[in-house]
Amino acid sequence: MRGVIYSWTRTWHPFEGTEAFGSPFVTLSVTLPEAGDIRLMGVLDGEGEPIIGAPVVGHVAEAEVYGRVIPGLRWAVTA
Repeated sequence: MRGVIYSWTRTWHPFEGTEAFGSPFVTLSVTLPEAGDIRLMGVLDGEGEPIIGAPVVGHVAEAEVYGRVIPGLRWAVTA
C-alpha cells in the first residue's frame, strides 16, 4: 500500500504496553490517494525526520502490546 505523510509525531515517553516499539518512536498519519484520501496510522520504520508530503509504502507487521502479538501498520519512506 502506498501513501503520503499527512502528519507525524515522535513519542519519547515509553507508554505501558508499547515497550516493544522502543523509545523514541514515530507515528505517522498517512493519506492514501488511491483510496479516496482516507488516512491510516502506523509506525515509521527506520530513523530520520519524516517530511510532510513524503511518499511512503506500508506493510502489515506484528507488534507486541501488553504481551499480545497483534497486527499493525509499518511505514517506510520511499525515494
